[in-house]
Amino acid sequence: MPLLDLPLDQLQQYPGRNPKPANFDSFWDDSLAEMNALDPEVELKRHDIDAPWAECFELRFNGTGGGRIFAKYIRPKKTETPAPCLLRFHGYGASSDPNW
Repeated sequence: MPLLDLPLDQLQQYPGRNPKPANFDSFWDDSLAEMNALDPEVELKRHDIDAPWAECFELRFNGTGGGRIFAKYIRPKKTETPAPCLLRFHGYGASSDPNW
């Protein structure tokens, strides 16, 4: 990763260094078809942690390749209008942060 980037106008035009793989479109078509055929088997379980301003949940659902995806889900307790959503991806293995 370079310490300095190109100017913004050049970054917006930068095509990257690697050519698009020949199977790019078929790979994503097949992957999306696999995902869309899944029964997600969503499981939403209230977490023991409670806050006066939010409800905390553990969320699990099926992913492709037989994977079971786990997420922590927190939502405001009192809201009458749509609220923004923040997704945080923690990584794998030792880089997984168990804290809320």
